[in-house]
Amino acid sequence: SGVRDILFINNNTALVADMGKALSVLSRSDNSFELSQSLTDTPGVTVLRQTKDTVWAASSTHIYTLENSNGAWSKSNEWSLSGIQDIAISPDSTHLYVAGDGGLRAFKIGETLSPIGTVEAPAPHGITHGYSDETPAQYQAVTLAHNGKLVMASSFYGGYVLAWDRNTESGQLSNARVTSYQPLYTDDRLDVEGTGDGENIGFDPQEDHRLATFISHNNSQTHFIVSGLWSAIGKLVTEDGTVSTAAQTQQGAGGITNLGGAYAVTTSPDDKHVYVAANNSPHPSAWKRDLKSGSLTPLAPPKNTGASPIDYGMPDVKVSPNGKHVLSIDDEFNRVHAYSRNPD
Repeated sequence: SGVRDILFINNNTALVADMGKALSVLSRSDNSFELSQSLTDTPGVTVLRQTKDTVWAASSTHIYTLENSNGAWSKSNEWSLSGIQDIAISPDSTHLYVAGDGGLRAFKIGETLSPIGTVEAPAPHGITHGYSDETPAQYQAVTLAHNGKLVMASSFYGGYVLAWDRNTESGQLSNARVTSYQPLYTDDRLDVEGTGDGENIGFDPQEDHRLATFISHNNSQTHFIVSGLWSAIGKLVTEDGTVSTAAQTQQGAGGITNLGGAYAVTTSPDDKHVYVAANNSPHPSAWKRDLKSGSLTPLAPPKNTGASPIDYGMPDVKVSPNGKHVLSIDDEFNRVHAYSRNPD
């Protein structure tokens, strides 16, 4: 029905977001993960985030905070919004940034969500290849970077990365701009409209096509951006408040065949490996990471997986905090797959 996100709470517990069912809690026993709880009062969750003291969940219409008491999870707060695609929370949990219909919105967190002014939209805000500018803007993903002094969002159209300077006290955003990052063009993209020509990217953002998502690189100032439409992984560096592309890996380049419809990317805790979930691959692909240059080298596929009936790929992949396990989701049967990881 639509499993979309995984969040490791610790080595033994993971939350799984299913847009068509309840939020699930998985608990590890030996080398397997089993369902231990379902939160029926948080329906339709597609996004899971964690700050220092709080777990956050979001559907297209609601934002929740979750708490754990004696091993049991429950909803602690709920706010109603519309058109949510992704959320980012300041490290001190005082400010919330929402990407989706209408562009980017900023809020002060309290008993209610208080808007922090109107967020200026960069002009143009990322529509290319013949499409006219959309009003209001529509963004797919959002993240905080540069010690909370920078907010980045990805546009639905054109795949651009947008940036704003952030006042860490008030949460106000300013200096809206389109960065220099844009995925390389490829004919081997995920054809979201099913036209067969790969050209029709003017889809309704509510149809749950993940164009792009941001992944923090082990809580450092480096981020990855993954684009399913452009079948690419881009590594972003946000030093000094600027956004630059440090590396980019593309479907079809150099014989790479497992990034078609790239949905998610994650790094191992030791920085040695990168794992990618993609639309055209039944299992996560593994990449060896050069610790000096950051370049990626593809590794062999997982062993002992048996015959796989999966046709529609993986929406998400995550590595446990101790680096021993990898979890991913298949998009056909909505199952969670667990893998053992060799750190070497």
